[in-house]
Amino acid sequence: MKFMYKQLLTAAALLSIGNAINALSTMKEFGFSNMTDNDIVLRIDQRNERPRYQIIPSKTTVTQVSNESACLASLAWAPYSPAAGGSDLVDKPTLRISETNQKMFGDRFAMKYAFMPIQMKTRMSICKSSNFIIYDSGERNNMTQQPVLVAEIDQVARAN
Repeated sequence: MKFMYKQLLTAAALLSIGNAINALSTMKEFGFSNMTDNDIVLRIDQRNERPRYQIIPSKTTVTQVSNESACLASLAWAPYSPAAGGSDLVDKPTLRISETNQKMFGDRFAMKYAFMPIQMKTRMSICKSSNFIIYDSGERNNMTQQPVLVAEIDQVARAN
């Protein structure tokens, strides 16, 4: 009886390890490189998912891990403001807002930022892991006088 119990425990442990590996393999990553001269807050809208947020320092790349079924729908940005908050939710080693803190950022801080759309320089649906370069187009938004930001897929990273 003890032998059968040990076999059941071993099988259950292997099954849960297999499920964890499967969950990790069904994740995708979107990389976002902020090539502007200012820190920004990025809102990542995905189809059938709630928005995700990242605070991206100038000249820095941050990775957003997403569900394999999530497709990128749109991007929006706001100038980062320490007064509006949220930086305490950023994991310092990875520079990203973890999945466990995403809802808290959305509920407590997102409404303090005035998000503006980022122009996407791609016509395809983005449903696979991709790296994006975000840069200042040199134009200004007529109403806010903020820079118009553009995002395009990093073709060098895409080729690798």
